[in-house]
Amino acid sequence: MEQWPSSSVGSPPVRLGAGRNAVADYLHHSKRPWHVLLQLLPAIVLYELGTLIYFSSGEAIFAQRLLADVFHALGVPGLHLPAVLLVGVLLIWQFLSGESWRPRWPIVVGMFFESWLLALPVVVIALIVSGGLTAAVQTDVSVATTSSLPQSWPALLTVAIGAGIYEEMLFRFILILAIHAIVVDALRLRSFTGYAIAIAISSLMFAFYHNPFAAGEGGWGRMIFYTLAGVYFGLLFVARGLGIAAGAHACYDVIALVLVPSAAG
Repeated sequence: MEQWPSSSVGSPPVRLGAGRNAVADYLHHSKRPWHVLLQLLPAIVLYELGTLIYFSSGEAIFAQRLLADVFHALGVPGLHLPAVLLVGVLLIWQFLSGESWRPRWPIVVGMFFESWLLALPVVVIALIVSGGLTAAVQTDVSVATTSSLPQSWPALLTVAIGAGIYEEMLFRFILILAIHAIVVDALRLRSFTGYAIAIAISSLMFAFYHNPFAAGEGGWGRMIFYTLAGVYFGLLFVARGLGIAAGAHACYDVIALVLVPSAAG
């Protein structure tokens, strides 16, 4: 993944073409801030509206709460500041890049379908490592927010969308880039080494964040699952950018928390 923001500034535009040029164009622009924002903004709006309807006052996705607590410690309280920060960073990144603000909607549509496709390997990991989707995510809702959240499918959909956005924002967009910057800029190691260390550390933190041993039996299976899922999302983030990583994460959570339980019920 291109480092932000230095490699974004003044990057040359990629023109649409046929065949391999069209694929290269899609792979380029689907990682750029404008199309990432166009992909994520509807999900952010849906999540924020969902919290007003289904969450009690003060409830939030735990990753969002962690980010909001950092703002509060800095003297800027506000539960919804992480969303403002994410949108603001993407807008500033787009402005500094000097790239066109003209949206290419086929790219956004492609990102939607790519996210669903790239969620499937996590389903396979869950089935192999944790013995099933239900076992893999049985602590997700309690970790994501408080247990008073209604177990209706719209409420769980809100959790799935929010987890995809804010967990990727915290563990990939912030943590991986921060660790990479320390390893490469401060320790003077190679960029590849920086990403490898960053993905490893963020994946372990992602696993412990989900408190895999809280549900008792099967804790090691959940620990392995969340670690492998963290590695997978980290690789997606580096290779395909924040939009695809957050989209694939959200799509997996929709499958595990909404679609599979609804089909089983």
